[in-house]
Order: sequence, then C-alpha cells, then structure tokens
Amino acid sequence: MDSGLPQATDLRQEAERRLRSKNAGSVEGMADSPARGSAPVAQLAAATPSPVQVSPPATAVVFNAEEAIRRCFNREDMVRGMIQGFFEEVDALFLQMRAALEKGDLQEVGRLGHRMKGTVVYLGADLAAQAARHVERFHESGGGTPSEAEEAINALQHECIVLIAALSKHPLAQTTN
Repeated sequence: MDSGLPQATDLRQEAERRLRSKNAGSVEGMADSPARGSAPVAQLAAATPSPVQVSPPATAVVFNAEEAIRRCFNREDMVRGMIQGFFEEVDALFLQMRAALEKGDLQEVGRLGHRMKGTVVYLGADLAAQAARHVERFHESGGGTPSEAEEAINALQHECIVLIAALSKHPLAQTTN
C-alpha cells in the first residue's frame, strides 16, 4: 500500500521540505496573512501534491487563527497548546492509523480519525477537519472498505502536511520559554 505520501515519520519535516523544494519566493507569505491570520488553500495546495484531486473553494483556509481563538474560549494560550499538541501527536496518530489499516481494523482507523478531528476542529482547520471526518466514518461498522480507508487516510495526511506548513509560520505556533 504505497500511497506516494511520506509514511508518518515526521510530517512537519515533510511539510518544510516540500515548501523549500518549491521556489522559495513562490511560497513566501503563504502561511500567514496578517489581515486574516490564515493561509489560502490554493497557495499551499500548489506546494503539496494531493493524493486525491480535490478543488477546494477559493475562500477556504488551511488555518483560521481567529476561529481557533474563538473555539478555544478566546484564549491564545489554549490555541498555542492545541498547536503544540498537534505537532507532538500527528506523526504517532498516522503510524497508528496505518498499523490499524494493515490489520484490517477499520473501527480503530475511525477512532483515530475522530481523535484527529477533535484537535483540528479546535484549530479552525476546516479542510483538515473535513478530511478527518472521512476517516472517522470507518468507526461505524460498514463504514467502508480498506482501500477507501487508505484513500481517506492519504487525504487526511495531505491536509495535515499543508496545515503543519501553515501553522509552523504562524506566531501562535511560536513557543516562548
């Protein structure tokens, strides 16, 4: 089952590598729009090939900082914590999803998709949340086939790579010690 996407070893490094491999000038400013605090999908998607051809709406954003703050009870510290938690857990969740898929345990795949959805929803990452919902549906018996689950995982992984690239450049992702 080679999806052409990186196996979940370090999605943050993969996002950075893909952005650097594109012309450096063409990706500048993609991850942070000062007026909106969000990244337009069309720009980031151009830097990251998708396993599933999807044409997102022109107004869709990868990360909506204002929405994330609102969903986190207007607490920037909570958003920062959610971002750091996402960075820390994303690779392990994809390893677990792929292991469950290899075992044919689609309910576990769906449970892990639900867990991922819970994080990305709070981050105001609607495209990643939509992709996570597609994975989550496998939690229900009869939710789909293993090949459909693999396609859904690949699509979610793509959205997470794009989200990581957007978050990595955003001031809310910067840690201060």
